[in-house]
Amino acid sequence: MRQDETSDSGSVASEGRTAKSESLREKLVTTLIGFILTGVIGTMVATWFQQRGWAWQNAVAQGEKDTTSALASLPSASDLLDKRWSATSQMVQTIQNANAGDVPKAATDNHEFIKDRFDFGQVVFGA
Repeated sequence: MRQDETSDSGSVASEGRTAKSESLREKLVTTLIGFILTGVIGTMVATWFQQRGWAWQNAVAQGEKDTTSALASLPSASDLLDKRWSATSQMVQTIQNANAGDVPKAATDNHEFIKDRFDFGQVVFGA
């Protein structure tokens, strides 16, 4: 009977080790899968946030660049509009004050020069 007890206790111990090793294996596999999924999903979420951050940063930089360019071109456009208004005003005054065909050539030439610059867009924007 002693032999049977030994073989029974050996099989019980063997089953206990097998159950422990399977339980440990399941825990390791579950942990490994959890780390892999967390790493993949975490990387995807972090990449998404980084892409949004870069897109926002680029949009702000482009807005600042456009603003700087517009502010740099403002004096040039303003100067040209002032010259056009002045030349037109001088031409109107000359015509109102002159006799029928007596428009001074200087006023006409100045007006034509400013008009041509304005019409052909010879203002350098952003320079």
